[in-house]
Amino acid sequence: MNFYNTINLEGIDLIDANKKVIRQEALILALFEKYPTIQFTPFDVQRMFTKYPITSIRRAITNLTERGMLTKCNVFREGNYGMKNHCWVLSGGQQELFK
Repeated sequence: MNFYNTINLEGIDLIDANKKVIRQEALILALFEKYPTIQFTPFDVQRMFTKYPITSIRRAITNLTERGMLTKCNVFREGNYGMKNHCWVLSGGQQELFK
């Protein structure tokens, strides 16, 4: 399951939540695939998908990273709240440039 069921959804509600998460992750992965060498922070991604809250963006990036599709870089950029944010890049060779 991609959806972190912290609110104890069941049945069709849980199925629908998982479908939404899968769509979000597919869209976010497509962004990284379109720009395979660009480093994105979660806030960069959110600017592209404004209807998703930052927590959903971060969850999707975490899930994609755990599956080996994205790589967390040792590069930071300032986020919306003045704090440093890690950048991510599409996995597959390009990430070596950013370590």
